[in-house]
Amino acid sequence: MDNITLSQLEGGCPDQCALFAKTFPAGAPLTVQSVDRALAAPLDVGWLIRLLPASQRIEYYRTTARAKTDFDAAIALAQVEYDRSIALAQPDNYWPDSTLAQPDDYWPDWTPARAERQDAVKRAEAELARARALALLPFLRAL
Repeated sequence: MDNITLSQLEGGCPDQCALFAKTFPAGAPLTVQSVDRALAAPLDVGWLIRLLPASQRIEYYRTTARAKTDFDAAIALAQVEYDRSIALAQPDNYWPDSTLAQPDDYWPDWTPARAERQDAVKRAEAELARARALALLPFLRAL
């Protein structure tokens, strides 16, 4: 296969099919540039795995296992940094039912940590989506 066409997406989410048609009116060549364009659209490129036979899906999952491990590690690190920031922002005598400290006492220090965690998660999700989409290309080309 050299190209993905709208007809191959039959059964897909109508919104995604419409976005595909708008993004790739003549179909999407199986290239890195198409992957980047699809992800920017944003299309759910992972849905294309449904085009693969079961044996190829299994091999695809093996191929992308490292990307998933890297994603999990990035999320875990972001959570550790977030928890560290929260712990440092909370007074030593903080307990949820405590009258000694209220969330407003440390919330300003908490907000940047939350934003940093959310940014790290978004970056990790984008990296995983791109890695998975790029790994899918050779499987689709072999169809």
